[in-house]
Amino acid sequence: MSARRSGRSKAPVKYTSESEGSAFEDKPRRKSTKSTPKKRTKTEEDHPAPTPKKRSKKDPEQLAAEHRDKAAAQDAKASKAQHKKDWEDWVATHALKDGEGALLDAEPSREESITQTDAGKKYGLKKEELSSLRRFEKKNPVHGNTMHLFREEDVRVLGFRKAGVLAGAAESEVLKQGEEIWREEHKNDPKEDEKPEPKAAKPTKEKTPKQKWTAHVESHALSTPAALTSEPSEAINQSDCKTKYNLLPADLAVLPYFGKPNPKYGNTTKLFDEGEVKTLAYRKAAIVGGVEEGDEVKLLERGKEVFEEGREEE
Repeated sequence: MSARRSGRSKAPVKYTSESEGSAFEDKPRRKSTKSTPKKRTKTEEDHPAPTPKKRSKKDPEQLAAEHRDKAAAQDAKASKAQHKKDWEDWVATHALKDGEGALLDAEPSREESITQTDAGKKYGLKKEELSSLRRFEKKNPVHGNTMHLFREEDVRVLGFRKAGVLAGAAESEVLKQGEEIWREEHKNDPKEDEKPEPKAAKPTKEKTPKQKWTAHVESHALSTPAALTSEPSEAINQSDCKTKYNLLPADLAVLPYFGKPNPKYGNTTKLFDEGEVKTLAYRKAAIVGGVEEGDEVKLLERGKEVFEEGREEE
């Protein structure tokens, strides 16, 4: 018998309905995508949504007032911009270039001059606006840069002009009106001649004996200590001064010395007169010991006693 499948044989039947024991039994049922109309609650039926109100028209007079205010604000803004441009044009026209009389011949006095920074704080003038004034250049001792000094009278007039131009004053009234504006803005500033009350001076503390000795050395230090032209007959070097008389190099700054080349180390040995070194040691012993300076002879005598007592204790 032939195993060939007959072309007339029907395809197997597919069961699409769920029946007991079928392959579709465990599949969940599809939810319907059709939306059901939402039921209105009792509250929504009792309180329906309010209908939007129609926009009421503004009163013609109110509209006209708003238009006038808006136009006035625009005019003021345009006028302010024009005044600012007029001032910028004036600065650009009157700016001085280096080499064309921009520098003053001499430095103005302290009372008559004003710095670039103070000109900005006091008169509201920027660096580029000050370019229309002559200046004096000098080195800043604090920061090392170049500082610009102006005559304050010139700066004051320029500040008045700026205030007047920005206010829209006429050329004939620009300085007068500018001064009035500037004085009104700075009426609450402290006056230059009104100096604040000085603070109560703190009571100065009594210097200690060591501080008094340091002050003595600083006030008597020699600017050109290498003043001896010949080697002292009783010479003593710096190291022996410390060992023998308890004098430090800073203490010896008040005495002249003779500089002698040291062939052993290639440096210069400082030689002092031992008599002067001894006197300095007595003076130091007296002052550090609390003896008040006054009678020179008594001071050195007391210093010798203190010095000798200290050596005995050692």
